[in-house]
Amino acid sequence: MKKISLISLSVTLLLASSNAVFSQDRQRQTIRTSSTQINVSEMANDELQYLLPEKTEGTIYFKDGKIAEYKMNYNFLLDEVHIQTRRGRVNRLLLSPPFTKIDINDKTLVHDVEEGYLEQLFSGKINLYIKHKTDISTLPVKRGAYGGTDHTSSIQQTTIQQQGAQYHSKEVRLENPQAQDLEVTIRYQNHFVFEKNGDKTNVNSRRQLQRVFSEHRRDIRSFCRENDIDFDDPEDMIKVVKFIESLE
Repeated sequence: MKKISLISLSVTLLLASSNAVFSQDRQRQTIRTSSTQINVSEMANDELQYLLPEKTEGTIYFKDGKIAEYKMNYNFLLDEVHIQTRRGRVNRLLLSPPFTKIDINDKTLVHDVEEGYLEQLFSGKINLYIKHKTDISTLPVKRGAYGGTDHTSSIQQTTIQQQGAQYHSKEVRLENPQAQDLEVTIRYQNHFVFEKNGDKTNVNSRRQLQRVFSEHRRDIRSFCRENDIDFDDPEDMIKVVKFIESLE
């Protein structure tokens, strides 16, 4: 596989130990490993990588007016759309030729230069998007007395490597050159993006929303309090956008 990029990320590693080998829930997965090359793409559960449970018929709308239909899915760990060719091969969708949107089942994806792929939740005078993403953290473990866990204050660094040929799906790899016993935790995360007049702004709280739409500060505060708005809930965010549009 041809390497096309290398991304180095500083990851805080706190030395510790644990008897747990594997634990997971809907939003998080933790795996114990001492491999020198940790393939996160292979380790992560599908719900921590993919928008849909399986590849689904979808349509790509290109800027030149052409359309293409494939079975596809969005991998938010890698921030790429995987398409299945007529011969059954899985490739990643390239950004050229440019496209306006991708419809997969009842979901719409667009691509932003800074944010990457975004799922569009609402379209109007104000557009609302959600950015799906994966956070990866590592915790070295060291066996203590009687199988307990010892913690130290040592801080180290590691790298996350992305590899792939032009059409081939990439991989996220974690380098562990000292073959330390690690707990690798994979978490689902997201944030919302509001777009008005072509300008996009990340919003994760009522205060951020009030700064973006400062002319409606008081109305937004009252609406959020009266409706107990949850800024982690996509449906609540759609309600907020519709309310703000009614004020415009």
